[in-house]
Amino acid sequence: MLRRFQKVWMWGLIVLVGGFILGQGCGQKSPHEMKILVRESDTYAKWLQDKLSDLGKSFSCKIVVSTYSQDEDLLDMLNLQKDGHSNKIGVVEVPLELSRRLLADKMIIPLSKAVSEERLNHDLKAYNFKLFPIASNARETALIPERGNIFLMAYLKLPVKDVLRDWKLYRREFSFVLQKYNHWGLPSGYTLEADPEKWDFYDLTFMAYYWAAKPYHSLLIPRVAHRGGPTTEALNDLSTRIFELGASTGDLFNPLNESMVDALQWESIFIKEGYYNPEMWENDWSGSDLISEFLNRHIFLTYFNQSQLFTLLGSLTSDTLRVPIKLDDIGIAALPKGCSVILGHDLVPERPGKKTSGFYMWSLGIPSKFRNPQLAYKVIQFMTGENLQQQQMNEFGFLPSRKNILAESDSILDKSWKKAVFRVLKKQLVAGVQPFPSDSSWNKIGALYLAAWQNICVEKQITQWKAVENALKPLAKDVEEIKKIK
Repeated sequence: MLRRFQKVWMWGLIVLVGGFILGQGCGQKSPHEMKILVRESDTYAKWLQDKLSDLGKSFSCKIVVSTYSQDEDLLDMLNLQKDGHSNKIGVVEVPLELSRRLLADKMIIPLSKAVSEERLNHDLKAYNFKLFPIASNARETALIPERGNIFLMAYLKLPVKDVLRDWKLYRREFSFVLQKYNHWGLPSGYTLEADPEKWDFYDLTFMAYYWAAKPYHSLLIPRVAHRGGPTTEALNDLSTRIFELGASTGDLFNPLNESMVDALQWESIFIKEGYYNPEMWENDWSGSDLISEFLNRHIFLTYFNQSQLFTLLGSLTSDTLRVPIKLDDIGIAALPKGCSVILGHDLVPERPGKKTSGFYMWSLGIPSKFRNPQLAYKVIQFMTGENLQQQQMNEFGFLPSRKNILAESDSILDKSWKKAVFRVLKKQLVAGVQPFPSDSSWNKIGALYLAAWQNICVEKQITQWKAVENALKPLAKDVEEIKKIK
C-alpha cells in the first residue's frame, strides 16, 4: 500500500512540475496565447505575425499580432487588462507621446522586472540612444526603442525645372507680393538655387506662387500641401516647420516663441495667397491622402517620412498601378532651411532657421498585468533583433533603433531607390533632427496648436507678425494651465 502511494505521489509530482515548466513558456495563468499590439498598419501586422509564429511555437505559445488605431484605443485596452478583464497582452508598440504616461500610470513595467539589471544593461548597449532618446539606465527604462520616422522633402522634377527656367522673369512680380508681409519683398541678392539641398522657405514660397498661377495638366490649382486634419500626424508636420525655423523640442511648450509665430505667419501667407491646396484642411488630408495626390500630380511638393516614401516609390514599381508619373520623375532631398518672413536691416531674413526635421519614434513595452514578463522580453528582443530590423528597413523603410544597421544600409537594401531614400535620410541626420515631445501634456497642448492654426491661418488668415503673436497670447495661458496638471 505504501509503495503504491509512493508511485501515485511521484507521478503527481512529475505532472505538477511538467505543468509548471510549460506554464513558464507563456505565462502561468495564460499559457496558450499572447497578444502583441502594433499601431494601425495591417500590412505590417500581417508581416510581423508571419515572423513571430514560429517563435511562439518554440515557447508552446500562440502569438497573435493585433492593431489599434488611436492612442485612446491602446489606453482603453491596457486599462481593461489592468482591471483584470484580460491578461493576454504581452507586448505593446508605444507611440512617442504616450511613452512617459504609460510608465507614470503603471500600465507598463520597468524592464528590470523582466530580466536582471546586468542582462538589461548589456542588451541596451546595442541601441542608438543618441537618436532614440529613451532612458538607457537599466533601473529606469521601461521601453526598448523599435523604429523611427524622419521627414524628408519630395518633389516632382519637371515642375521644379519650369520654375528654375523662369524664376528671373517673375522675381520682381513675386517680390511685390511679399512686400505686403515684410515691407521689402525678396531678400537682398535672392537666387533660386538649382540644388534642392540649398532651398529655404523663400524658395518654397516662390515655387508655390509659380505653380498656383500656371495651369498644369488642364488644372489651375495650388500644388503644395501638408497634412491638415486634427491628428498627431498633422501636429508633427506643423512642429517640423517650427523646428526648421530654429526651435528646439522644449520651445514647443511656449506658443509665444519666435519660431512658432514665424511658422504661423508663413502658414497664413500660403493660405491667403492660395499657395496651399485647400482640400488639405477641408478634407483633413493625412499622409496617405498626400501620397495619392502626389501620385496623381495634384501636388508637386510636400514632406513625407521615409516609410511613406517607401510606400510611394514602391507603388511605382508595381505593374498594376496606373498613374501618370514614373519613379525617375520624383526628387528627394533633406528639408529646406527655415527663415523668417521678416527681413533685417541688411535685407536678409531676421531669423535664419535650420534644415531640421522632426523625429518620431515607436518603442516596445510590457503591460504591467501580463503574467510572464520574461517571455515578453524575449519577444521584444526578437522584434528588435538585428536580423528582423534589417528586414523591416528593407520591407517598410523603418529607421532601425539598433546601432550599425543604418550605416550598412547600402548593403542591406535591395533596390536602388531604397538606397537613395536612406542616403537622403543620412543627409537629414547630419543636417539635424529634433525629437517630438514625449511629455504627457503634449497631446492636449498639440491639440490647442492645431486649433490655433485653424483659427489664425485658415479662418482669419492673420498675416502680420505682431498680429499673429497677439492672437497666440490667450493660448499661452491655456498651455500654462495644462503644464501645471501632472
